[in-house]
Amino acid sequence: MIRVQTVNATETKGVKGPSTMFISIFLILSSCLLPPSVALEESFSASDVGKLPPEFIAMHTGDGPPGKWLVTSDGDNRVLTQRDDSQSKDRTHIAIVDHQKLRNVKLSVRIKLVGGEKEKSAGIVWRFKDKKNYLLARIDVKDKRVRLYRVINGNRIRIGGDDKTELQHDRWYTLRIEHIGDNIKVYLDDNIVAMQEDRHFRDFGGIGLWTKSDSVAFFDDLHLKAFDATH
Repeated sequence: MIRVQTVNATETKGVKGPSTMFISIFLILSSCLLPPSVALEESFSASDVGKLPPEFIAMHTGDGPPGKWLVTSDGDNRVLTQRDDSQSKDRTHIAIVDHQKLRNVKLSVRIKLVGGEKEKSAGIVWRFKDKKNYLLARIDVKDKRVRLYRVINGNRIRIGGDDKTELQHDRWYTLRIEHIGDNIKVYLDDNIVAMQEDRHFRDFGGIGLWTKSDSVAFFDDLHLKAFDATH
């Protein structure tokens, strides 16, 4: 189950002295004017096997059937899996968190590619407007690369990345993005692989998980810290 905590931008703990009431009122009024921060963690350990967690909405683009998003087991661990391996080159699968719209975020997820012939790629999306307009960071085990894309009207436009990354099948990797204002950083494990500005997607948007074509992928440990949010 996803655990979401909304934290006020300011706190009044530890305020002492004759000005306590004035300072407290000032901080409360200030926090009402500032957007809340949001923290999210999802390990899928408490999720029902064989089902898509209710916090997610699944969708797809392109030809072919929709993806099959559900919780499965990876040894003793539970993970979210996109397991449909129908081969359609232009098909993408997206599982969006049905949650507040976000803008300035630090977002990470662990990914393991376990199947696919045409494709072995998976990633995370953010500032999601709809299934054809969002930002995407993905790992591609088959072609050994990590890329950052701007997706506009269903067309992927590469805006950064590393095309010489030693990625392996059936191995866990942590993909992490930080997007503050117009500035994006993409990390693979602890190594930065892309730094880029994006001025196209400036509005609040959703976050989610992504795969392409016949890629079968495991996802685990989805972590989010957002510095502004709207319902």
